[in-house]
Amino acid sequence: MPRSPLAEPPGSTGDEALDLDPVPRRTTTQIEHYRLVEAVLTLLSLAPTSTLDDIAEKVPYSRASIQRAFRARGTTFTAERQGILLDRAAQVLIQQHARGQSVALLNAARAAGGYRPRHLCGPFRDRFGLTPGKVWSIGAAIRGLHAIAKTPVPHSRRESAAYARRRRRIIRLRHRLEIAQLDFVPNTVVGNHVTTALQLTFGSSRARLRPRRRARSRHRRRRGGTR
Repeated sequence: MPRSPLAEPPGSTGDEALDLDPVPRRTTTQIEHYRLVEAVLTLLSLAPTSTLDDIAEKVPYSRASIQRAFRARGTTFTAERQGILLDRAAQVLIQQHARGQSVALLNAARAAGGYRPRHLCGPFRDRFGLTPGKVWSIGAAIRGLHAIAKTPVPHSRRESAAYARRRRRIIRLRHRLEIAQLDFVPNTVVGNHVTTALQLTFGSSRARLRPRRRARSRHRRRRGGTR
């Protein structure tokens, strides 16, 4: 009788013969590191200015265990904490555009954990690929597109001037964001805001062209044109 290709070799158990799972399983230590890092990141999202000593008092692990868990994930506690603080500072720059650049930069520096405004440029470039002033100007375009999306669309013929101004403003703001999209780092707070703003819909952009095409066609037919 021919032997089955999945038959067990002599002296082996069934688990060894049929172990077809190529994905390595996580050890208990890796699972503990993953859970510890997620718990620390949750605490940092609630209180970004917390230090390592503050976090060690809230979780049943020592400072060395927390640092070891972050190193196993390829990062450090300081880098993750700084990233959360910079994300919060970018949110301030985008949302507080109407208050002026100097006030927004000062509030962003405070949100970043006590930076001075002139010291934010380096960390912002490393994380977002943009300076704080550029992020502040991007916030104006984002807020402008959201404001336009909430207003009703003017009629293309009865309110042609308002319709044309609205369309030119949409094109100008979208062009500004598309240019900025070439510089910033994707999958960040700034990138998500820009992507959401570029996905907004503002109504039909071809409605204004249809009456003119029809009038031109009728004029050509009167003169004997084919179209």
